[in-house]
Parts: sequence; structure tokens; C-alpha cells
Amino acid sequence: MSFSLSITANPYEQLSIYVQPSYSEGGAEFEEEDVSLDYAFAEWYFSDTFILRIGKVKAPFMLYTEIYDVGTVRPFFFLPQGVYQQLSAEAYKGAGLTGSLFSKEGWELQYDLYGGKLSVQSNPFVNLQTFEFVPVAPVINDLIGGRLSLQTPVTGFNAAISSFAGNFEMDNPILSLDEHYVIVGPSLEYVSENWKICSEYLTQIDSSKISLDSIYLEASYQVTEHWQIAARYENTNVEIEVPPELYYLPSSIYEHQETVLGLNYWLNPNLVFKLSYHIVDGNRFAFPENGEKYLLHTLDGNFEETTHLLLIGTQFSF
Repeated sequence: MSFSLSITANPYEQLSIYVQPSYSEGGAEFEEEDVSLDYAFAEWYFSDTFILRIGKVKAPFMLYTEIYDVGTVRPFFFLPQGVYQQLSAEAYKGAGLTGSLFSKEGWELQYDLYGGKLSVQSNPFVNLQTFEFVPVAPVINDLIGGRLSLQTPVTGFNAAISSFAGNFEMDNPILSLDEHYVIVGPSLEYVSENWKICSEYLTQIDSSKISLDSIYLEASYQVTEHWQIAARYENTNVEIEVPPELYYLPSSIYEHQETVLGLNYWLNPNLVFKLSYHIVDGNRFAFPENGEKYLLHTLDGNFEETTHLLLIGTQFSF
């Protein structure tokens, strides 16, 4: 279970303040309960072209990072993991500018430019003494990032290109991955009354220690006012430069292919009941909950490389 509460205040005409605390319970790899602050920032409006943001700011990266916890804007419970789990984050600490550069005859070009520090989503590693999973959250210092978003005259069709760069620091108990990274990702989206189709690609282009390529295609169709069908395919490949003593690591821990089919019932636009069936090949994100078993299968190479998952639940927003 997870819950986030977005709070907005407008103490002055040009000043807005945004805060979002969150709570999660169960289903996490590392702990049963977690209370955190997703973002907290101030925004000062100078004009449509220049809007300044300062604090722990929603990260303008790809399609979903700014609405990471809003389950009613997507057809599945979880976002594609290859794009939104490995090197993505909900917020950065620093300052940024956003606004519209051009708007005419159905075309609009919007920009985001930001800098500071970013903490990436936690990834699991096994503590070799306790055989428990521990959260390892990479930190990117000296961060510089940006995004260009293009709205076209074709209603509902939008495109974007996102990127950020910085010095990657990671307290990895197994190997060092500290280096300078440059992450780039184009996005395409089409939304109509019944259809929602989107595709994104994420790659790392600068580091010699990690090679990352992740792509997905997702489509959903509103059959009736209440019933929706959906499908998604995702392919992620990761290559990590490891020392000779770790050459035994099975290749499946770097791979992730996922096919998902979904059936949703929308009681209203703010409340949806979701059913999805996942077929996952690879062990990048699918592995035993027990750290000792994970380590054992890493050593003997006997992972269950295909995972079948059925998810049933509800998501709401207000």
C-alpha cells in the first residue's frame, strides 16, 4: 500500500509552494513502513517563459517522474522498471527554470533546465554478513539536466527529449560504479478520447562502467465508459564492468523483458480497479525475497529466469 498527499499553497499571486509527503507499507524490498518527503519547493512566476523553482523539486525527466505516484494517469500499477527504477528519481535538490519558448498555430515548445543534486531510486543489494537486502541509493552530484517538450497541432500527440548529467556516487557493497554519467531519453505520447499510446527509450552514453538501454511500448484502449484494456512490452539490457573475481555472476541479473496485459474497471476518472498479468524474463528486477537464496542462486546460476505475476488492486486520486 502507498499513499501520497500533494499540498499546494499560493501565499502571493506570483508565489506557489508545493509539498508532497508519502507513506508506503508492505511490498517493498527493504522495509515494511516508510514515510518520506517526495518533494517540497517554491515556485516564482516571472512570465510564461521564466518560472523559477527552488527546493526539492519534481524532476522534469521523461513522461512520468513529475506524476510518479498518481496511479490514475496510467493503465498499470507500476511504471516500466527499466526506465523509472534504475536511474530515475522523483525530485532533485537545487534550482530550475521552466516555461514556454514558443506557442503558435497549435505548436508549443516548452523547456526545463535545472541543476543541483539528485538521489536515484534505491536498488537492492545483499549484505554478505546478514544475508538481507539493503537499499543502495545512488547519488548524482554536480547535476545538470534539461527537457524539451513539443506539443503538436495533432491533438494529443506530444514528443520530448530528456537528459541529465553528473558525478555518480554509489555505496555499493559489491563493486564501485562511481563515475560521470550522461543519461538521455526521448519520449513519444498520443492521447485521445479512447486511446493512450506512449513509448520511451533510455540510454547511458558517457560511462565506461555501465551500459544501459531500456525501451518500452505501452497502449491502452477505453472500450466503454468503465472498461479499459491495456498492454505493454519492455526490454532492458544492462552491462556492468566487473572485476575478474565477479565474472561468475549470471547474465540474467542484467536482463529484463516484460510483457503485461491489463484489464481495468474505472468507477470514475479518479478511482480505478486494476488487474494485470505479467510475464518477466530475466532477473534484473525479479528475484527471491530472501537475501540468502538470492546470493545462493547468484553463485550457482540457478535463478528462475521466467516469472509470472498476477496483480489485483485499486488506485485513486482526489
